[in-house]
Amino acid sequence: MQEPWRPTPGDMIQCWDTTSYDGPDSDKITEHGKVGYVVRLSKKTDTFISESGTLVTLNHIEEGGCSKCIFFTDTGHDIVHVNHAWLRKITNSNDIRKVEDA
Repeated sequence: MQEPWRPTPGDMIQCWDTTSYDGPDSDKITEHGKVGYVVRLSKKTDTFISESGTLVTLNHIEEGGCSKCIFFTDTGHDIVHVNHAWLRKITNSNDIRKVEDA
């Protein structure tokens, strides 16, 4: 049996939230459809600022199951910790899905 793909630092990825309902009131993660890069595996000691402005730690994650990713935006970049189940490796431009192709 082939082992599942695991992101490694430097991999180009697309965030693809396949676990949420795909209807008009969809609750997909903000980065759904965005292309970025894997920085490294996430650690329980990592922190980030939530949308409400509070400091959050990742002590709830299982190390090895999430990656710290960077997504570039019009105003800079976003650093986001994403579960591996929501990452797709991009090896060429044909691998990039359009959000409406779900």
